[in-house]
Amino acid sequence: MNLNKKAMTKLTAIERTIPMKNSLDFNIPFSYFTNANFIGCFSPTYIFIEGIDGKKDDAFNQYFCLFETMSGCSSLRCRFGNEQTSYKWDDCDSDSTIDFLFGFTGYDYRICSDNASFKGEITASIDAGKPVIAKVKPNINGAFRVITGYDGDTLIHPDYTHAHDRPESTTSYDELELLYILGDKIAPRYTLKHGLERIQQVKEKNVTEKLWDGYIEKMGGWLMFPSDDGWQQADTEERKTRMERLNKAMWCAMNSHSFGETFRNCRHDELKNPALSGLWKKASELCYSTDAIIYGIDYLNKQIDWSGIDQYTTGPGVSAMICMMIYKMKALDMEVLETIKEAIAILR
Repeated sequence: MNLNKKAMTKLTAIERTIPMKNSLDFNIPFSYFTNANFIGCFSPTYIFIEGIDGKKDDAFNQYFCLFETMSGCSSLRCRFGNEQTSYKWDDCDSDSTIDFLFGFTGYDYRICSDNASFKGEITASIDAGKPVIAKVKPNINGAFRVITGYDGDTLIHPDYTHAHDRPESTTSYDELELLYILGDKIAPRYTLKHGLERIQQVKEKNVTEKLWDGYIEKMGGWLMFPSDDGWQQADTEERKTRMERLNKAMWCAMNSHSFGETFRNCRHDELKNPALSGLWKKASELCYSTDAIIYGIDYLNKQIDWSGIDQYTTGPGVSAMICMMIYKMKALDMEVLETIKEAIAILR
């Protein structure tokens, strides 16, 4: 008996040196509409832990649209100016957005910043059947990762199917900066009304900062849209540069598609309130009108024959046409804002 006991003790010690392995059956696609930012990683994680069929009825895209819209991020617009700073969507990864999404979906969570604890935290979460969302250190492709398993010291990830600029390599422990550990299901801390108020706040900020007015000033000139620093004063190369900036701003505004899909599909119980259905139909249609303008400007940018743009006929005409499209974008954004304010008033 004593010999067997010693042998068992020795065997147990040996077993402890064998690398542990565990992985979740995580096969949720990532949204077509984003990269590995926080919302892009949170959406499939939520679908997984809720047991939703992510591939049925485009759910993997629809929940991303819901979370991007309710957090206010699909209302962000770009300022005319330096591309490097104007087109970074840092708000999608902000502490405020992260806390809102956990609170809106009704999940407790913890943030772990102690890298000495990372392995234990990840192991415990995976063993409990929950993926871990990790923030990686700066200058690594994509700001966040979903960790779905471990094999000794190697982390296991999904393949980030459909995500833009998807991470190609496995993330190592020394690349991790923070862990977001999902806790228990709790009563939601934020409601639909809170989400609508976030949308209102972002859209009103766009108005206050006169974002679309800045584009009209840079793309205008002549009689219809007079400007001291517009197309009229710019040479051909500068006009090309400004048109490219406008085009990029429009593609950033394609987040209006997420907005429209959110209110068309109503993937949240509170969105199904019959008193709001008419407003949701209006908001959705306004967003699809915005989409049409974005595609129109993109097409125009590709088709312009710059050698045929003169200072007296085609120049003023094309400039005016572009400014009218921008002005309509501004008007559509304002109509959506008013629709959201009406919904908030109903929920009070």
